[in-house]
Amino acid sequence: MKTLKYLLCGITMCALACSSSKDDGDGPGKTSNTLKVMSFNVRYNSANDEGDTNWEVRKAAVVKMINTVQPDVVGLQEPRTAQRTYLKTNLPNYAYMEVPGTGDGKGGNTCLIYRQDRFTLVDNGYFFLSPTPDEPSRCWDVGDTQWRTSVWVHLKEKETGKEFWFLSTHMPVRTNSSFPNEPYIQARINSANLNIERMKKLAGDSGMCFIVGDMNCSEKAADGSVNADGVRALKPYRDWMTAGRDIAPAGDAYSFNNFGSGTAAPSRNLDHIFHRNAKMAISFRTLTDNYGVKYVSDHYPILLTALF
Repeated sequence: MKTLKYLLCGITMCALACSSSKDDGDGPGKTSNTLKVMSFNVRYNSANDEGDTNWEVRKAAVVKMINTVQPDVVGLQEPRTAQRTYLKTNLPNYAYMEVPGTGDGKGGNTCLIYRQDRFTLVDNGYFFLSPTPDEPSRCWDVGDTQWRTSVWVHLKEKETGKEFWFLSTHMPVRTNSSFPNEPYIQARINSANLNIERMKKLAGDSGMCFIVGDMNCSEKAADGSVNADGVRALKPYRDWMTAGRDIAPAGDAYSFNNFGSGTAAPSRNLDHIFHRNAKMAISFRTLTDNYGVKYVSDHYPILLTALF
C-alpha cells in the first residue's frame, strides 16, 4: 500500500508538471493553470557601457526575451525614462507600473509590467524604502542619496477571477566604500521589514502574493559558506514567505553576471523571488539565454513558475 501511495503521488506530480507546460505557448487572452513570475534588473542605460553592454545593443534582446518567455508579471529594476519608453512601445501587451517622478539618476527606478490581456488591475501603489515611506525620501542612514522604492499591484485573472498581489523592489547597495557597511546592512533589513509589513496589509495572511527584486545581498558568501549579513537582510522574507530559489536546480547560474567580469560565485545571487500561498512552486530558473546578444543585462532574469 505504501508503494502504491508513493506511485500515485509521483503520477500526480508528473501530471501537474506536464499540464503546467501548456502555458508556454499560450496566446493573448488565454488562461493557464500556472503563473510565471519574473524579476529582472535591466541595467540602466549608462553612458559608460560600451560595445555589447550598451543599452542600444541590448534593448531588442530584452524585448525578445520577454516575448519568448511570456512571463505574466515582471518586477523590473533600474530602467530609466528612455528605457521605459522603449519597453512600453515594444511590449504593448504589458501594462506598466512605476513610481511618479522617477526615471533619472535620483533613483526610485523600480517598476513592474503585467499581461493586460490576462489580468485586470484591481489596485496598485508604491512607497519609498525609508523612514517616511509615503513621501519621496532617501533610504535610511546610508552613504548615498538615491531613492529606493517598491511598486506593487493587485491583479485579477479575467477568466477565472483568481487574484494575487505582486511587489517589485530594489534594496540598497553599498555605493560609498568610505561609508561604514553596517548602515547599509541595516537599511536592507529595514527595507525587507517594510516590504513585508506592506504586503501583509495588502494581501493578509491568506492572499497569494509575491515579492521580487534585486535585494543586493546573498545568503551565501563567495566560497559558498553562510553570509550572515545576507541571511539577516533576507530573514524578514523567509519568516513569512518561501524563497523560490530553494527549488532551483543544481548548478543553476548566479543571477548577477557583471557582464562577464570577475569570478562567478554564490555571493552573486542578488536577485530573489519570494512567494506565499501559491498552490505549488513548480520550477525556478535563472535565464542565461542571450537572445542574440552577449548579455541581456548585467543581471540574468530569474523566473518562478507556480500553480495558479
